[in-house]
Amino acid sequence: MHRHIQFEVGAGFTVRFWQDIWCGDASLCVLYPRLFLLSRNKEASVSELMKFPNGVLFWDLTFRRYSEDWDLESFYSLMSRIYGASLKGVGDDKMCWKPARGKGFTVHSYYQVLTNSVDQSFPWKTVWKSKVLSRVAFFVWTAALGNILTIDNLRKRQILILDWCCMCKRNGESVDHLLIHCPIAFDLWSMVFTLFGIHWVMSKTVVDLLACWQGKLGGIGIRLFGWLCPIV
Repeated sequence: MHRHIQFEVGAGFTVRFWQDIWCGDASLCVLYPRLFLLSRNKEASVSELMKFPNGVLFWDLTFRRYSEDWDLESFYSLMSRIYGASLKGVGDDKMCWKPARGKGFTVHSYYQVLTNSVDQSFPWKTVWKSKVLSRVAFFVWTAALGNILTIDNLRKRQILILDWCCMCKRNGESVDHLLIHCPIAFDLWSMVFTLFGIHWVMSKTVVDLLACWQGKLGGIGIRLFGWLCPIV
């Protein structure tokens, strides 16, 4: 979980200069691995290296050796980054939770980190702003909402029916399975993608698939979806 924690530096006593995330979205040892290897004190805190002679910020960095192939570009980049940080050298260091920094630590954001899920807006533009027939857009919209009458939805309505896919006869019939993950549906998708010269890896859900298409395949993707799904 260390990579999801970022520090706001006060006096810098508890923040490690190289290994903690405090100046950017990654630690300096990750951003500048060669400089980190050459540094004399890899465990140095920010306070150890941050000096204020005459009230002016000065970084006291020392390295084990200099060589002819010294990466000056990385060195200048590091200097620009740390001198660009707004630090005063006073106050308490603060630990911040990056996934929900504005709100602080939340159980929801922690769950997202554990499941590697990312919130995304519902891809309504992909559906309704594409130049397709209204009935095609309506079907795609209904599928994205998970409301077409697959067996799992029928069972939710207290209609008792054997829960298996009507095509492959091997899995339960859900919207995502029937339309994109069923072996028969997948073969059909693969054939059409090949005809259009498209290389694609299917997403986990219909919503994820539409979100991926948003700004990439756009209307073409919706037309493919609208044509193939009724066949499926």
